[in-house]
Order: sequence, then structure tokens, then C-alpha cells
Amino acid sequence: LLSLELPEPLPRSELLDSFAKSSRRLILLGLLGTLINYSDFKEMHPLSDKLWGDLLTLASDPGNCVVVITGRERGLVSQWLGDLPVWVVAENGVFVRLGGPSTEWACPLEPVEPNNDWKASIKPVLKYFEERTPGSITESQEHTLTWHYRDSDEDFGEIQASDLQLHLKEVLGNQPVEVFLDSKMVQLRPYGVSKGAALEAVLEACTLGPRDLASVPSTRRERTDDTTARLERESNTSSLHELSEDLATAAAAAEAPLTQEALAAAAGAAERLPLDFVLCLGAHSMRDEDLFGGLLPKEGEDREEYMEHLPADAKHVWTCRVGRQPSQARHYVDDEREAAALLAQLGAATRIGQEKEREQAAVQLQLDEAAAASIDGDA
Repeated sequence: LLSLELPEPLPRSELLDSFAKSSRRLILLGLLGTLINYSDFKEMHPLSDKLWGDLLTLASDPGNCVVVITGRERGLVSQWLGDLPVWVVAENGVFVRLGGPSTEWACPLEPVEPNNDWKASIKPVLKYFEERTPGSITESQEHTLTWHYRDSDEDFGEIQASDLQLHLKEVLGNQPVEVFLDSKMVQLRPYGVSKGAALEAVLEACTLGPRDLASVPSTRRERTDDTTARLERESNTSSLHELSEDLATAAAAAEAPLTQEALAAAAGAAERLPLDFVLCLGAHSMRDEDLFGGLLPKEGEDREEYMEHLPADAKHVWTCRVGRQPSQARHYVDDEREAAALLAQLGAATRIGQEKEREQAAVQLQLDEAAAASIDGDA
């Protein structure tokens, strides 16, 4: 059972000090409710240039591994994040991309992707509730269906959501699908899928060693009308745009992909480099609170093998919920604006650290040149 408590306000100065003193960092970020608000999500607005720049700064630093963990489908995420060199966990863990845009997507739910036979009978049900609940929309993903009612009348929306949840559980019967109501949505997803379940794969991959940043972009690419038209398609069940699987590939960089098989081979040969800083920041549903819980210190049989990769001192593992409500996270920030402000501070700290490294490298170069000149003079 989840142990949920009201988190404390995030002590930013302590977090920034922890960040500045570290060199192997993992930053886990939510998307909806963290990097973008619900209104921008509905209207398909892009990330702000300021936030995009801060994410680029963080993800371009070889000492940082930035991972966006979201319930949105991979094509949609590819449109929002574009060529940012971030890793992605999409559809709550159905798909993972453990590398930048040129890395292949993988489905960790072995041996095959989930069966979608149940979706055809459920979409008309969600459409029925959408038409009878003003302000609600349906989001159809590759293996997930989500009915959002955040913009509906609060009381009526809650009644409709409860009725929908009960009806879906009756209709689905023994299908391997979970139905839950939380965070102003009713969601159906493959059984056993959660953001926390993807944590092991992320930690195993990000502790392999230095990342290849040869393809990191220096500026944000402009989205042309033609590109946007190719990436977007209208949903049959709502005004929310969906993106197809093949167009997600088109959004990636045009270079040879780094396959998951190659990552697995590297994992077997590489020396592990434990992390010394972890930040998990997001507005995750109750079903995905295991992402925060999976980072909490544990002992004995409850301790998972992947925890060996976490910082030895638990004070350098920061779990922070966006929005104050009972959670397994230790801290919280109020909203997306505060989340963006925190990322801006981390970006600024990264730039300061990079400048210090350049200065130290320049001093070392001068010392080496002076030593070489002295040797030549003695000869």
C-alpha cells in the first residue's frame, strides 16, 4: 500500500547546493502539469523558448541525464520536445527512448507490445461520455485511452467520471487493462504499466558512462507549417491532436539510430558510474506515485537491485511533486511556473559550472605550455 503524506516546501537553496557539488546527475521530469499546463496541452502549444533553452542547457551537459517521463504517446512527445537531447519514457512506461532523438524506441513490456483488441469497444463509450459532459475530451494513444474532464463542471464531472469508471470495469471484465480515476481523468492502460516500473531501465542505462553529445543541437529548430501538418492528425474522438507512430520517427534526427540492443551490449561491458544527485519533479497520478516511491531509501527485501545506482546519501535524492497534495514525494512546488523557475535556476547553475570548467581548462593549458617550454629550454 502507498504511504502518502503532505510534502514539505522544496528547500531550493539546499537543492541547488546539492546540484552544484555533484557531477553525475539524473533529472526526471513530468510533462503535463510540469513542463506544460493543461490549457497548452489541449491547444498543442509548444514549450516556451525560455523553458526549451533551460532544458537544452541541462541536457547538453555531459554530467546530466535528463529524462521526461509522461503519460502522453511517443509521437506527441516527439513533437513537443523536438530535437532536445533528452531521454523519454512515454505512455507511462509502455515505450522508452534511452537516448536522444536518434535513439530507437523500445517497449520494455516483453515479449511483445500490449494487445489493443479492447480499444475498439471502449472508444464509443468514451465518446458517449464526452458528448454528455461539456468541457471533457478523450485522448487516444497507441495503447492507452484517457478521458479528461478538468474543464467540466466540477460536481457534474466527478459524477460522470465515477459512472464511467464503474461502467468500464464491468465492460472490460477480465481484459488485461487497468482503469483508474485520478487527477481529473479516467484512464485505461495495459495492466502492470506505471512510470515507476520504468525506473530500473532508466537507472541501468544512465549509469553506463559518459553520453555521446555529438548531435546536441545548438539552437532550437523552427517548426515549418509543412512539418507541423505532417506531424499532426485529428483525433476521431476529440479536438485533441494525436500523432502516429511512424511520424514520431520523422521527428527524430536524421542519423543512424542507436538501438536498444547496442545499449544492452554496452551495459554488459561498461563500468558503472553511480549517481550523486537525483531530482524527480512531476505532477504524477496516484497510480504513478511509485516513481517517487521507487527512489525512497529501502533496506532488506524491499531494496531493489537498481537502488545501488542511487546516491549513497539519500539527502541527494530529491523527490518533488508539482502541486501540494498527499504524495510519496518529500517536497513540492506550487505549479508549472515554479517548476519552470526551478529548472531555470538549475540551468544557470549548469552554465556557471561549465564556465568554471572552461577557466580551469585554460589555466591547465597555460601550465602545460609553460612546463613544455621549460623542458625545451633545459634541453
